[in-house]
Amino acid sequence: LAAGLAKDEVDVFRRKIVALLDGVNEGDDEQSVLGVVTMHDDAMADGVECAFCQARMDNLKKCGRCKRVSYCCVLHSALAWPSHKTVC
Repeated sequence: LAAGLAKDEVDVFRRKIVALLDGVNEGDDEQSVLGVVTMHDDAMADGVECAFCQARMDNLKKCGRCKRVSYCCVLHSALAWPSHKTVC
């Protein structure tokens, strides 16, 4: 399994990538793709849903840098970082 992740973590990551790619079309330029990621991050900014796995819970932790998105665990924050850092 990728980077020592458990199978369920890989499945969550795979679903996340598919969800992000649903908004991206072949031939989209970099700005369009960034817009999809930004809209996704903005949708998670209400703080009741993990920006990575969409788990709904009360005790999510906000991104330590921008405080705009929330995550249910450190692993999900780290896995989301490559896409989130462009808008953080």
